[in-house]
Amino acid sequence: MKWTEKQQEAIDLREKNMLVAAAAGSGKTAVLVERIKQLLICDGVSIDEMLVVTFTNAAAAEMREKIVKAVTFELENNSKEAAFLRRQLNLLYKANISTFHSFALEVIRRFFYIINIDPNFKICDEAEQILLQSQAMDNLFEEMFDSEDEAFIDFLNRYATSKNEDAVKEMILEVYSTIQSVPNPWQWLEEHVQLFQLSKDEFMRSEIYAELRESIENDLSIAYDSYEKSIDLLEEAGAVALAQKFRPDLENIEQALSVAREKGLDELASILSGITYTRMVSTKAEKEALDSVKETVNGYRERCKEAIKKIQDHYCSQPFEDLMADMNEVYPQAVTLSNLVKRFHELYREEKQEKKLIDFNDIEHFALEILSDEKAAAEYRDKFNYIFIDEYQDSNAVQDTLIACIKRENNVFMVGDVKQSIYKFRLAEPEIFMEKYELYKNPERVHDAKIDLNINFRSKRNVITAVNDLFSKLMNGYDDAASLHKGVAYEGALDYPVELHLVDQKIQEDMEVEEEIKELKAAEMEAHVAASLIKDALGKPIFDAKIGAERPLTKRDIVILMRSQKNYADKFQQVLTEQDIPSHINDSDGYFDTLEIEIILNLLRVIDNRKQDIPLISVLHSSIMGFSTKELTKIRIESKTTSYFEAFARYCEAGSEIELRQKCQETMNKLLEWKKLAEFMPLEDFIWALIRDTGYFTFIGALPSGKQRQANVRALIDKAVQFQTAQMKGLYAFINYVDAIKNKKVPMGQVTLVGENDDVVRIMTIHKSKGLEFPMVLVAGLGKRFNNANSRKAISLHKNIGLGLRVVDRENHCYRKILLQSAIEDRCKAEDMEEEVRILYVAFTRAQDKLVLLGNVKDLNKFKEAKEWEEEPDILRASCYLDMIFPALAGSDITVHCHDAAELSVTSKTNHDAAGQLRKLFEQKEPLSISAQLWTQVDLQLSFQYGYPYARLLKSKFSVSKLNEISALLEKEDLQPEEYQQMYFDSDYQTALAVPQFAEMKKKGFSAAERGTILHEVMERWDFKKGYEICCQTAVSKDNNGEKDAAWVYTVDFIQHLEDRHILTAEEAEEAKNNTELIIRLQRSELGIRLAKADAIFREIPFNLMKEIHGEKIIVQGIIDCYFREGDHYILVDYKTNRIEESPNPEKIELLKEQYEEQIALYREAIETIRGVQVSEAYLYMVNSGIMIKF
Repeated sequence: MKWTEKQQEAIDLREKNMLVAAAAGSGKTAVLVERIKQLLICDGVSIDEMLVVTFTNAAAAEMREKIVKAVTFELENNSKEAAFLRRQLNLLYKANISTFHSFALEVIRRFFYIINIDPNFKICDEAEQILLQSQAMDNLFEEMFDSEDEAFIDFLNRYATSKNEDAVKEMILEVYSTIQSVPNPWQWLEEHVQLFQLSKDEFMRSEIYAELRESIENDLSIAYDSYEKSIDLLEEAGAVALAQKFRPDLENIEQALSVAREKGLDELASILSGITYTRMVSTKAEKEALDSVKETVNGYRERCKEAIKKIQDHYCSQPFEDLMADMNEVYPQAVTLSNLVKRFHELYREEKQEKKLIDFNDIEHFALEILSDEKAAAEYRDKFNYIFIDEYQDSNAVQDTLIACIKRENNVFMVGDVKQSIYKFRLAEPEIFMEKYELYKNPERVHDAKIDLNINFRSKRNVITAVNDLFSKLMNGYDDAASLHKGVAYEGALDYPVELHLVDQKIQEDMEVEEEIKELKAAEMEAHVAASLIKDALGKPIFDAKIGAERPLTKRDIVILMRSQKNYADKFQQVLTEQDIPSHINDSDGYFDTLEIEIILNLLRVIDNRKQDIPLISVLHSSIMGFSTKELTKIRIESKTTSYFEAFARYCEAGSEIELRQKCQETMNKLLEWKKLAEFMPLEDFIWALIRDTGYFTFIGALPSGKQRQANVRALIDKAVQFQTAQMKGLYAFINYVDAIKNKKVPMGQVTLVGENDDVVRIMTIHKSKGLEFPMVLVAGLGKRFNNANSRKAISLHKNIGLGLRVVDRENHCYRKILLQSAIEDRCKAEDMEEEVRILYVAFTRAQDKLVLLGNVKDLNKFKEAKEWEEEPDILRASCYLDMIFPALAGSDITVHCHDAAELSVTSKTNHDAAGQLRKLFEQKEPLSISAQLWTQVDLQLSFQYGYPYARLLKSKFSVSKLNEISALLEKEDLQPEEYQQMYFDSDYQTALAVPQFAEMKKKGFSAAERGTILHEVMERWDFKKGYEICCQTAVSKDNNGEKDAAWVYTVDFIQHLEDRHILTAEEAEEAKNNTELIIRLQRSELGIRLAKADAIFREIPFNLMKEIHGEKIIVQGIIDCYFREGDHYILVDYKTNRIEESPNPEKIELLKEQYEEQIALYREAIETIRGVQVSEAYLYMVNSGIMIKF
């Protein structure tokens, strides 16, 4: 690969701390991998002398894989260093290439004794953490209420709501979570609480006041610039006299700016109150001039007024003495909050210690505590000659301090792009990157270097130009070093323009709009436009750099990005489906809101506590219980004033309709039966039993997206296993566990079944897309309003400023913000909006070939009028992305397209008309007139022959038994593919469909195959050791006096236990009991005795094997009945329930061996391949006759 000059410098430079500012698509990962490879090959540095950290396990795994590939390639082409490179490959799999958390865990496991923690600790996941924190919080409040602590009661009276204490609990958790990103959290908390009791003079000398003053100066600068522009516009238009009238106001604003820099808030308040804003009334001579610029002038004046009003509201609403008095008044509450946070921390730590758990915050803080010990830090400092940090823009202070403990003077390589720092919600601090960027610019810092990588190898020219045009206006410091420069060599005519599509929600009176279009929501209107754009783009040529050639655009090349998927993604998917465009939502949320999971969880809730009306009605109305709306209404009518459960219970006893009453009774009995079952069954087994007994798994599989729904249900079983692994038990606790995940909005998306190569349009959040690239990107939802919930909280937090609490005036039933709170909110708003710009940058820079922007507005004309006067974006005033983008369009090549309801209505009508024309076409009896060219094309397509004829008659997956049949067919060597196909379908090839339990009818007897399945169920669970102790002591006798012997009784009891556990139905258990002697005979046989004495038994082992038939690869799927271990020997057993005589002749035995030879060979291969062990012996055990056949 040919490197650019800057890339080569980043690869080659040594003995310096390096900060590589790598813009989107600039090849930062390739540079990082190449630098590591060069250190290995050219410098002879071993991989175990390097530490490589990043922020996700996926990124760490990808990094390791790329380094492995690079070293492997070098090994194949560099025989001189073969021994060293082979050693590096061995070391790579345990090298320190990991996340920060993984490295910190290694530190803890190595030096656990320094901080005196149990070395057998486990890490709790986010859901466990929520439950433990909830328990600790409950303990805290119980303790506080018991102690009747006056400060605590006073705090509750001020900040809790009338309903509950949840608001105060949230405050405690918010403070606790925020300070975890600080290296010394408790010192931070103590210092910032003390700010509340500063005197006026002390406050004015503090860093907080400097922060506050900077915020005021910024707002005054905005006000001054805006008002000055309004005057300039008037003068340019010719309204000079009016412009002169505005001058005194501008001078007052300038004076206010001077006072803000040099004096106090009281003086500033006085100046601001004197700004009167001269009325915008012109003379007759200047009226025309004023009218030509009036809207724009008014816009700038309003911006000025808003900035000054904000200062007055936040910092000048009272005399400074009163503002300080408010802050001092809140000091006792700040102390109380601090004490509550500390005590919560202690109780939470006790909860974790009791279960030997640590959480993710503990990991980094414990590691930091260990590395503050010089001996521990020195060990890592000596070990690592080179430290690499990927995605450095996402670091926080704790992680940066961790690295500072173990780094040397000049051995840290940091790479990232501050323009892509979009994880503030994870407490990332992009200012750490920026501080180093500014420091490393200094040429006097001999141990430090900064390198900018800004050549983009991802995007075509038009995308790069649009990104630069927009973000030079949206992003601070977007200079030439930050700009993208084209690195893609091939373009030609394939450089598609960047487009902005605006959807007007307003329906004008004169529009002809279909009713169904009128009902569309904003997201659906956008989705219709997106569908049209996608259809238009599909098949158009793009240049694929991976294959070095042009190819048509496909659906899998397209992604729709959104800031948030809530109330948007599902609407897009629905519309795309209606337009025959398959899509997949790459969702990190919404798992517990899916229909199938909600129904199962409601069933679990009802089983745990039937007196929950909403879950009860949900389950009754579902397919599980099958109550119609009419039946549910009848139950309610007969008991109108009670809870629905009481109404249901009463109907069970005395309902007026016999049939419905019986149905209610059966349902109630079933719920009671399940409740008893839940008390002794493992949770995951219980949930499986539920979905099996109800037939629900089969039912959801028959619904649209059935496979997805079934995968979601399997994932719920996995969560139940995970729950129990964490030493938590019980149905009630599991429901609380799930509710905690839902209530705290822990990211949990549906199971992903769509692979990278599936030809579907992806729908994902912008955050999910980071690090990815797509030929066509649609950025949707640009008109959706930003979330501004933080400004309404009682508490404000910022790691640099501190914390702010409202003053609660209980006498007057009102509250006021204190100075600290205003300063924090201003700073947080500015940082939030800066991050929104960075999120937009990430979205735009995912595009390789085509970038489409899409947003809706309530009234397009009003939107344009409100925005067209703005010469540049006002980021802080923006309420959505369109507010940022639209004013930045001037001078760019982005083409703007407008859509309204009338256009969507025409599109809809066109589709209906096309469908009607197609129907008429089929109804015509006359031959159609077709051009010769079209006829040739149709003939070519219809005469196409597939190049892999045998693949047509082979499924991609076979069971072992079916493979035997197909193999027999394919042994006929001289047949053509069509003849194979005919034999294949003429053979007795039938698919045995499982009968859904909700549709199963009681039957009088079982088939031989079903009887065999029942016996397999018993033998899968049979305890051979205990069975040997009981069954091998006495002979089988059913009685002389009706008495059964011990073996018989034990076997029947065992089968009854399987029925009680709902593993067998009553009918299946009865069938098994009728064959008790077969099970006892197996136990008493030579095989049964060997199984009883075996070192280990493995039963019902599923497997998949790749096989090849006529050059076609297929997957063989099967289940091995049993294999067991005797010392170092493994013995395979397959049970067969074929009916043969008890003493068959040798020919019959040979026939059976021939019949099952291939099947046994496959089982043997599966065990040896998958388990990596040698099978010494293999047997068929004929259950009905007790004969054992050796292979």
